Parts: sequence; structure tokens; C-alpha cells
Amino acid sequence: MATQQKQETTKQELKDLIDGLPGQELHAVKRFIQYIRDVDDPLIRLMAEAPWDDEPVTQEDLDAIEESNRDIVAGRVVSHQDLKAELGI
Repeated sequence: MATQQKQETTKQELKDLIDGLPGQELHAVKRFIQYIRDVDDPLIRLMAEAPWDDEPVTQEDLDAIEESNRDIVAGRVVSHQDLKAELGI
């Protein structure tokens, strides 16, 4: 019981500290807390340790990127919400 009470006290102290931070620091604190939370996640560790993709960008890749940019400018896009509805998720 004492451990749970100590954790609740610590959580409240952390909340108080966060409440006192300047707004521009909140994003950095959020990222750090997420890092601490996720550091033992095996999937995140696997992704972090994955080798860098060092394959060269091909002309086909560049053409596809250019085509997608033209689609965006022309409004030929589907919103995340519409895609989820279409996929039934």
C-alpha cells in the first residue's frame, strides 16, 4: 500500500511540474515521457535498431513522388476519416 501511495504522490508532483512549464517546453517533455514509456517495448526497440535503408532513390521513385504531389495539389486525395469508413475500421 505504501508503494502505491508513493507512486500517486510522485505522479502528482510530476503533474504539478508539468503544469508549471512554459508552453514551448511541453512538446519536448511529452516526447521524453513517451521515450521512457516505450524504451522497453520490443517492437519500438526493433524499429530503432533496424538498419538504415541505404537504397538509392530511383527515377521511378521520384516520378511517383511527383505524381502524388500533383494529386495533392489537384485535390485528388482521401481523408483519413473517409478511408477508415471505406475500409470499415
